[in-house]
Amino acid sequence: MATGPQMLSSEAAAPLVLELARSLRSRQFYAPADEGLREALRRVARVWRAGLPAGAVLELFVLDESFGLADGGELDDPALGDLIGELRRREVTQIRIAGGLDPREIVILVSALTAPVEPGEGAQEFERRLREAGARSISVTPPGAASEAPAASERSDAPPPHDGIDTQELVATLTVQLIRELGELEQVEDVASYNLLSNRIEITMDSLLREKNPVDAYRAVLAYTRHATDPAIRGPQIHREAGERLRRLMLGEALMEYTVDQACRSAGLASVQATQVLLAVGETAMPRLVALLADSDPGVAEQASSIVVTLGERSLAPLVAELECDEAGRARRAARLLGDLQHPGAVQALASALGATDRGVRAESAKSLARIGNSHAVHALVEGLDDAPEEMARLLVSNLGGSRHPSALRALREVASGRREMSDEVSVEAIRSLGRQGDPAAVPVLVEILDHRGVMGRARWRPRRIAAAQALGRIGGPDAYQALERNVRRGDTSVGDACRRAIQGLASD
Repeated sequence: MATGPQMLSSEAAAPLVLELARSLRSRQFYAPADEGLREALRRVARVWRAGLPAGAVLELFVLDESFGLADGGELDDPALGDLIGELRRREVTQIRIAGGLDPREIVILVSALTAPVEPGEGAQEFERRLREAGARSISVTPPGAASEAPAASERSDAPPPHDGIDTQELVATLTVQLIRELGELEQVEDVASYNLLSNRIEITMDSLLREKNPVDAYRAVLAYTRHATDPAIRGPQIHREAGERLRRLMLGEALMEYTVDQACRSAGLASVQATQVLLAVGETAMPRLVALLADSDPGVAEQASSIVVTLGERSLAPLVAELECDEAGRARRAARLLGDLQHPGAVQALASALGATDRGVRAESAKSLARIGNSHAVHALVEGLDDAPEEMARLLVSNLGGSRHPSALRALREVASGRREMSDEVSVEAIRSLGRQGDPAAVPVLVEILDHRGVMGRARWRPRRIAAAQALGRIGGPDAYQALERNVRRGDTSVGDACRRAIQGLASD
């Protein structure tokens, strides 16, 4: 006795429909040639191939915010919203898909649902477009017409199977199983059931990873990240359990590598989601992120740097370890990132790095101390002036010029005036730094330098007096103006010219 087709149950249909909805979002988000979209379409084809065998039929009824099924069940996952919306825009009230379909028919359906809706287009026109594109196992017209669609296995004009699909049956089956388990995970409320189901999920993930398929195993990573980072969607016990399980999962090299690459080499939503995972697991991600800091692609290195800084205190210890390594390039990057981090805990390591043999490490460490800018950081820069070689002293003075801390201002005034004995070049740098800071308290020191009238060493003092005139022109005020005015025509012509230009600048302000 002949029997009708086997209607897919709600439980079996759920992972297929969710995968269809995900691929639809990928098609809407990615450019047509993007590898991320290509992989999403390959994946949805594999999942449907494994989940809807020949002889089975999936029949969905399009409701306002959910799908009804032939067995009376209902699919109302929020992730289905876009798929439901696109079908309703085309006046589709039901969709029927026969098992054994060629995988490319699902890709055709995804593309048709993301194409612009033609004026007056209804269900019949939409189905005609599907037929013309080669999707003969998919019907969206009322019952009767839909049942006439032949199964793909019975068609002689069906397109050839998608390359490679047959060799990936195991991965496709595991993926369907994982999607089903993750759907169940969203429903459980008690931590005991959550743990039992999570154990099953980890077994499925391990099987996928053994098949070198981190892409599908990564689905579970995203699910646990949501549960671990948003207490509003889970109770406190599940929230904590998800966080612990996520950290254990991310100890695996394949998942960590895939996640970091998604965060740093992808764009848009994929990068944002992966970054959220890395922020959730913290310092566990640091070794892989640190490795990408030297990537040849500047965009990748910049994104890795951004995540490292966003990790905040959790990246402090790994960056300090990098600063102390023997490789100069790595130490420079670490010093720079510690400045971006601006964490007080980095001061001691950066102060020690002021004595590094590599000039770049010394320079980046001084800049970072100035950026941190607290009392300990400024004192480290000031103390570094003692017995510092000229090149290092200039570097320290220049960075002290970026701070308005009282200790920095006092040290600059001492160097500028000669009370702290330094070379002429370092003293001139200190005078310029005082001018950049615009500190009125520096005016008496600068006036004293500008008014210097000694006959001996006149040429030596000229650069200091010119720098003092320029600094007074920046700071302004009555005392600065009077000092500039009385030195316009007194003695050294070069100094007088500098005073005249400074006065002109004050007048224009």
